[in-house]
Amino acid sequence: VEQAPPAPHDPTVPRTEYWVRHGAMLLMARFSSTLMDLRCGVKVIILTERGMEVGEVIGSCEQYGCDLTSQDVDSRIENAPKSAGHSHDHGHGHANEILRAASAEDLREVVRIEEGAHREREFCARLIGEQNLPMKLVEVEHLFGGGRIVFYFLADGRVDFRQLVRDLAKEYQTRIEMRQIGVRDEARLLADYERCGQRCCCRQYLKALSPVNMRMAKVQKATLDPAKISGRCGRLMCCLRYEDQTYADLKKRLPRRGTRTLTPEGPGVVIGGQIITQLVPVGLDVGRREVFALEDLSFDDVPPPPEQRIETGGRPGGRPSGRDRRPGGESGRPGGGEPAGEGDGTAPRSKRRRRRGRRRSGPPDAGGNSTG
Repeated sequence: VEQAPPAPHDPTVPRTEYWVRHGAMLLMARFSSTLMDLRCGVKVIILTERGMEVGEVIGSCEQYGCDLTSQDVDSRIENAPKSAGHSHDHGHGHANEILRAASAEDLREVVRIEEGAHREREFCARLIGEQNLPMKLVEVEHLFGGGRIVFYFLADGRVDFRQLVRDLAKEYQTRIEMRQIGVRDEARLLADYERCGQRCCCRQYLKALSPVNMRMAKVQKATLDPAKISGRCGRLMCCLRYEDQTYADLKKRLPRRGTRTLTPEGPGVVIGGQIITQLVPVGLDVGRREVFALEDLSFDDVPPPPEQRIETGGRPGGRPSGRDRRPGGESGRPGGGEPAGEGDGTAPRSKRRRRRGRRRSGPPDAGGNSTG
């Protein structure tokens, strides 16, 4: 009896695991294979839970002299999506299996499928217009095995596309999948290059589209004009998030404004801070403004401000009393002497007039006017 071939996951057969990028959304997952010499960038035919697809090996290939380092792979793996059907851990049975390296015939088939996807997009867009569906078709993905066609679309809410799916299935005689996406996923499917001159991060390697808020732009001292800090999707640029934690850590090291500090030029008060350069502007007690490096400042045994060191005899903290703050000496009037009305026990003339007027005035009448 002829011996049967080994099972796909027979533990007796040596296997190698590769990280493979595949699909229109550039999904990333770990695949196992009996092939031992797959280099980075090689096109392979893979089997996923969606069916047969074409992928690209992006695993660590330092032993082959590849430019992609293990740190790059770890960073990309960390940002890889964790969606159902495309988990990081390889599945059981035939899922997440590398079948073979793509041949020249396979690559020609890929070109033919991409050309057919263009016609499928036009046909689906025409049906959407005929059925007046509130949705916008973005992209069409025809899997390599032909077992499924995925239509990506934008919509504000839920859309009843049951009739559309029936018409598409009748036309192409295959499994139809309608997937609703957001504007950031639309940029991932269609965008090419950003204003920085590089390919869009969501298209090139970024998989986990984490939220970005205006606080990150404020901390990084970026312009707050939304038109200048928005990407191709119309949302805040993903790169604002890259250095957010670094900016937050550097900002925590800087002292707060108003903090007393001792500098090489003498004591002073912190009046600002530069996050990236870690420079601190200080207003010195001698009246100058200087900029110092953070490591040159000391916050221990700082002498108090000059006004607290002067004995004024007034209020605590060196603040003079109200009588001392008056110009003209102790009396508060030019020329000094006693205040008017204090030596003879009489009140000033203006006060006597006000008192006399209040005594003459009686209670207000019903109309709200005072009577005398």
